[in-house]
Amino acid sequence: MELILNINQYGYSAFLDSKADSFVLGLKGFCAGYEMSYEIDEFSRIEKYVHEKGKKLYISLNILANENTASELEKSMPFIKDLDVDGFVVSDFGILQIFIDHGLTNKVIFNPITTITNKYSAKISNELGINHVCLANELNIKDILEISNYTKGNVEILAHGYYQICNSKRPLLTYFINKHKKRGVQETNHYFIKEESRDYAYPIIEIDDDLFIYIDKQRCVLPYLKELISTNISYLRIDTIFLEMEQINTIVDAYKDSIESLDNLEASLEKLKENTDSNYKCLDNISILKKEKENE
Repeated sequence: MELILNINQYGYSAFLDSKADSFVLGLKGFCAGYEMSYEIDEFSRIEKYVHEKGKKLYISLNILANENTASELEKSMPFIKDLDVDGFVVSDFGILQIFIDHGLTNKVIFNPITTITNKYSAKISNELGINHVCLANELNIKDILEISNYTKGNVEILAHGYYQICNSKRPLLTYFINKHKKRGVQETNHYFIKEESRDYAYPIIEIDDDLFIYIDKQRCVLPYLKELISTNISYLRIDTIFLEMEQINTIVDAYKDSIESLDNLEASLEKLKENTDSNYKCLDNISILKKEKENE
């Protein structure tokens, strides 16, 4: 089982010596939700450093493309095809078609974010020749197990981290700050939005005039690792957005140690629990999967 680190907040070099098996980095101009992304010509250097460490490198092109963006990507495909990377994360069906047309179907990691919610959606992806599909983030444990056992290809799930629940192509945060003359408080890209009727707040971030709202609690599937390992789930993804560097390393270690030996699972769970605080309670009523298990 491969442990993937989606690095959308920090530089990749900080994790070269981590226990993660592979990295996902954003391609500038064609990725969404990445505070740090890279130009095409930078990947020739990056791929060398990552592969020297024995890790895989995936490039994220997870935008929902309009006609202009799709045309720009088509122009860039000769350079993209020359890259010695291990795969490309694609979310948009139009972008997917471009990769199919260029004979790169075998390198596609298909992650339409919210679409693959049942075994039939996963089957259609397999029939398109895609051997690596990502299930929707909000699925419960029952659905994950059923879909993964039914799917012929390799399955990836979000194992740990915050995930997007809303994306606007308008810079709404900037509009709000400007309207209320709060320019001086913008010391960070990370904010929270809270409804008056709720006790919790949603993380919110604006990147290149795109607004992203995330789930208020971190997802954590580590308590279900035994069940997940028994399926054909081949990839567990950790998302770094809104997490501190120390937290990320703790999470990576906990998952990797448990994957290598389930005998380490209880110790890893305790390690996570000991490193929690008010913004990081992955084992305390936060994981959607955890709630599902409690309801059973």
